Amino acid sequence: MKVLEIENLNLWIREKHLLKQINLSISEGEIVGLVGESGSGKTLFTKCILGILPEAANMTYINFEVKEKLGAVFQNAFTSLNPTMKIAKQLKHLYVSQHGNDKNWKEKAEELLEKVGLGANKNILKKYPHELSGGEQQRVVIVGALLGEPKFLIADEVTTALDVETKQEIIHLLQILQNDLGIAILFITHDISLLHSFATKIYVMYQGELVDEAHSYGKRLFQLSQNSWRRER
Repeated sequence: MKVLEIENLNLWIREKHLLKQINLSISEGEIVGLVGESGSGKTLFTKCILGILPEAANMTYINFEVKEKLGAVFQNAFTSLNPTMKIAKQLKHLYVSQHGNDKNWKEKAEELLEKVGLGANKNILKKYPHELSGGEQQRVVIVGALLGEPKFLIADEVTTALDVETKQEIIHLLQILQNDLGIAILFITHDISLLHSFATKIYVMYQGELVDEAHSYGKRLFQLSQNSWRRER
């Protein structure tokens, strides 16, 4: 089953053609990578999916379907968290916004905190964001995205501000969540080296276009995508 299916998507903002003939699909339980340099159109594409485009935007398509409930995790975890509120209050607010009540919110939050590797930190809910490491902040943001029980998760540059070891931990965590919860993940990044070992499918975006798509793992895929970038340049 497809959780996202897009056919011939085009986007203009103030008559500037920014996304061009985008065709992309994601199946249930699949991890799909979208890679491109800064300014390639990745963020705009994410906003199309989330429905948060600016008023000046004009989007056309033949088919555009988000078929499952989705969640999103963005680049800088610290800016996604309210620095004046403890983690418990923020997760409770997110839970209520998704479910309409606060019944069992703490049990669900604690279950997810355990799943993302924060279960041993018994005081995590009592802390403020600045009291957490970058990796812990990102894990808390992931918990917030999962409180709504999505079947499709957008991870937009979620490892950019992290050190190498923590990047690998977050990637491994996303793989575990995909396996345990059966969610589909769109992993968006500018660093293709993060993708070639775990994504089931990779799309390469350049100047608002998808210039390559591949369906295999390893070194050959990495070389294919690198060659596409050089060709388009």
